[in-house]
Amino acid sequence: MAKRYVLVGSDMDLIDDLVKHGNSVVGYFSTHDKENGFSYLGSHIKIPNYQKTVNIIVAVDDPSFRKHLWLRYRQYLSGYISPDASISPLAKLRSSVVAYPYSYVSANVRLGELVKVSVGAQIHHESEVNDFSVIGPQALLLGQVKVGEQSFICSGTKISPGTQVGSNVLVGMGSVVTRDIPSGSKAWGNPARVISENISEWTTIE
Repeated sequence: MAKRYVLVGSDMDLIDDLVKHGNSVVGYFSTHDKENGFSYLGSHIKIPNYQKTVNIIVAVDDPSFRKHLWLRYRQYLSGYISPDASISPLAKLRSSVVAYPYSYVSANVRLGELVKVSVGAQIHHESEVNDFSVIGPQALLLGQVKVGEQSFICSGTKISPGTQVGSNVLVGMGSVVTRDIPSGSKAWGNPARVISENISEWTTIE
């Protein structure tokens, strides 16, 4: 049955998928990006004004902002699993997870609160992605990978089986991760190496 949605952030991949499957996109909250053909609803502080009539999905990529939204508005937020995503019935997903079209989540995978699994990303058996983390488009997490809270795995990244990525980590686009990455660091390359251990220096490596 078709539903009505509001997004926090104007993510066209998600909007296109919602509309493709017959849903209605009422509009989006954002602090910028106000011209994309859908109604701009103002600041996210207005979230409580809409919660009785729509489903509210967090589409923004910034893991720290995802956590902020969860701590302040958790009772209003919904998850979304695209009908074009492939999710094992043996996976364990929190209700706030957002899985984009053509993403794949294998058996015995655990996904925490407000985790985002982007278009075409794959998370394989017995892996774990913790609260507020984002798995970018076409990223590949092979078996038994663990990703901590508030981490961002950029598009096209490949993570070897059994690897642990800490919390508050940024892994740059197209990296190949073959060894553990400590919390609070930024890594990039093939093979990926830590290039900063100071979270305050973060900029997205794309």
